[in-house]
Amino acid sequence: MKTLVFVATSIVALASMAQDEVKAKDAAAPKQDAETLIQDYEKRVGKESLLKLDGGADIRMRYDIYDNLPNAGSANKGGAIAPAFVDYYRQRTRAWGSAYFGDYGLYIRLGNEFREYNNYAPSTNYKHFPDQLFVDNLYFDFKKLLYGRVDVRIGRQDMKLGSGRIVEDGTPSDGSRSAYFDAIKVTVRVSEKTSGDFFATYTKPVDNFLTIGDADGQNYNTTSYDGDVGPGKDDDLTEWGIGTYWTIKEIMEFRSISTPSTKMNPTGILREITLVLASSPDVSM
Repeated sequence: MKTLVFVATSIVALASMAQDEVKAKDAAAPKQDAETLIQDYEKRVGKESLLKLDGGADIRMRYDIYDNLPNAGSANKGGAIAPAFVDYYRQRTRAWGSAYFGDYGLYIRLGNEFREYNNYAPSTNYKHFPDQLFVDNLYFDFKKLLYGRVDVRIGRQDMKLGSGRIVEDGTPSDGSRSAYFDAIKVTVRVSEKTSGDFFATYTKPVDNFLTIGDADGQNYNTTSYDGDVGPGKDDDLTEWGIGTYWTIKEIMEFRSISTPSTKMNPTGILREITLVLASSPDVSM
């Protein structure tokens, strides 16, 4: 009987010790809240595999006042000064959003710009509120293809290559309202210091598809020489072209040179070579 009591007491004691050990482990373990679980998941499968949503908006307010411009208007050709005084306000509003899952994603940006005039010629007094809502950007991204060396972007996109002296604004006729290209761009990373962009563009002068509303009865002409809207003013300047843009960087290091009279510290020279090849019948790239 004493033996049974001893065995039972021993089992209870062992169970109590095991329970105490479990409680101690639970107390030492980090709290598994939602944030901790997400961090653990990111460590196991990689942060880039999670769905990422982002968005935002911006408003630009601009006021233009000028007069005595040379060669302003059809009646003042030949460099003559136009005495007209121009005074107007313009406001651009944009809203954007993106959804990325790892290295693949979608980006969209909507834009609108309207103007209010205090003094301007009636023939060009248009673009009043609410004017036109348009799709400023809409593209798909496919990144890190072919062993992480290739990125592909397809759709309506801003494309400023380098400092933008050659390729920057795909819709120059609407001023700073937009700058997009309808394009495909492929970026190839040959090495850490060398990369190349291959692109093809096709931008129509008037966008009748990705817009809501118009500019006082007429759509914007985004690629024409004068940018005017209205009957007889929409010269068909469809811009298309193909091109490649390469950036090659090389750093050359020189070892220290020490002589009895002079000392030169290690230095470096950064060489950047940019090559642009483009072809288009009408394009102003």
